[in-house]
Formats: sequence, structure tokens, C-alpha cells
Amino acid sequence: MSNSENITVTRIETLNQFEDLREIWSNLLAQSSHRDIFLTWEWLFAWWKNIDQFENQLWILLFHEGERLIGIAPLMLGKKKRLSIPFRWLGNIGNCDIGGMITLDSDKTMPALFNYLQEHKNQWDVFEFSELNSDSLFTQQFIQFANASQNFVYIHENQHFYIPLTDVSWDDYYNNLSKNMKHNLKRRMKRLAEMGDVKFNKYIGETLQWQHFEQVFAVNKNSHFPQTYQPERQQAFHREMFELMREKGWIQIETLTVNERPIAFQYGFVTKIAMKIGGAE
Repeated sequence: MSNSENITVTRIETLNQFEDLREIWSNLLAQSSHRDIFLTWEWLFAWWKNIDQFENQLWILLFHEGERLIGIAPLMLGKKKRLSIPFRWLGNIGNCDIGGMITLDSDKTMPALFNYLQEHKNQWDVFEFSELNSDSLFTQQFIQFANASQNFVYIHENQHFYIPLTDVSWDDYYNNLSKNMKHNLKRRMKRLAEMGDVKFNKYIGETLQWQHFEQVFAVNKNSHFPQTYQPERQQAFHREMFELMREKGWIQIETLTVNERPIAFQYGFVTKIAMKIGGAE
């Protein structure tokens, strides 16, 4: 435990302690300005339990101002080797598109985080925060504090491409596509129709069953990246996540079938993370 300018930092190191955090974690995330599926307790707990815990040590940091929880840094400590040089690596739990920490006030939690890391620098060699949004205030503050520290700082940027969801209709979106894109869509739809009975299926909430994940795994075997869902631990992670998120209705799977045979899928999340008040959400 560490105390810095009225902010108390406590480290969580066991699976049982992690499991007990579900309610306060969810409430904190609901109050934060940055709410994302990859920062939910459900995602990170399922990932840690089935994948990360076998080779790493849990290093979750809780930030309290008095008795009020104002931040969580979901970290883990492990061993890595680069250029044949072994080192102790401290970084994010999980393997996802969004990383970082949950905080209600980064002006308070950011200095507390760096003070804690400095106080425990004998326990780690490299600290890495990955998949941060480069435009966010949190990321800018993190870089500022990192540069002000006495450590060597290396920043690497990756571009992530996405299509923003707006109120624009499909017809408006389609009309804005290039001539070549429209031609390719029509050509491929025609080829699909020639193959047989084509159906598009969407499963979410109560309609989503484990068998739909199994369809995803089966289709993925013939993809360019068959290793994505095939390892036993990966499938165990998705099963755990499915069970934890079943009541939330966050997971959505869409499949394209030809003659009842799945040939393609889209697997994503539709979330509305809200704080529980008086037992309601």
C-alpha cells in the first residue's frame, strides 16, 4: 500500500481479490468519461483467468481518495526477453484494442501512479502502456509524466482505421462509396446468389448461444489467421466472457450462411455501460 498526497494506492494480487472487484469496478467505469468494453471487469477478468495468469503476476492498482475509489490500473507483471536480454515487464492485462486505466480524475491518479511506480521500481524493469488513444487527455498526461520522469521513454504509434457510426442511412453511406467499391459489392453479391440460399443472421441478447461462438471458431479455421480462436485457452476465455456478459447482452455475432452453412462472421460488442443505482441499471 502507498499514500501520495491524500491518494492511497493498493495493489490487488490474487484471482479471488480480482473477482471481488466486479461491482465497484463496474460502477467506477460507468462514472468515468472513457467507457469501453475492453476496460470492463468482465473482459479483463475472463482474459486474466484463462490466459494471462499462467505466465504473469497480477498487479492491479486501486486509487482511493479517502474512502472513495477514483481509479483502477489493470496491470500485470511478467518476464520477457528481447535481443536475448531478459527483463521484468509491467503492462496492461489483456490483448485488446483499448488499454490504459479507469479514472475519475487523472490529475490526481496520474501523479499517484508514477509515484507508486517510482517507489516500487526495484520490482520492474520496463513499464508499458499499450493501445492508448493518442487524442485522449489521459494519454497526453501520461506522456507528459513519463517524459518528466528519470526513465528512458519510447513512444510508438499505430494507426487504427474505423468507420464511425452516425445517423446516416445505409443508402446515404452506399452512395458515398467509390464507383469501384460499388461495383465490387454488386459483383460479390451476385456470386453469392449463384452459390445458393444466402442468409444474414444476427444474434444478440437471449438469441445468442454458445453454438454461435462455435460457428465462429469453425469458420475461422479456414481464414488467414486460423490461430486467433483455435488455442484451447482462447476458446476458454471466450466461453468465460460469454457467461459473464450473457445478462448484459453486450456481445453480438452476425453470420453469413449459404445453404445453411456459415461462411463468414462478424463478432463485436454493443454496449451501454451504466452505473447501478438502487439495484437498477
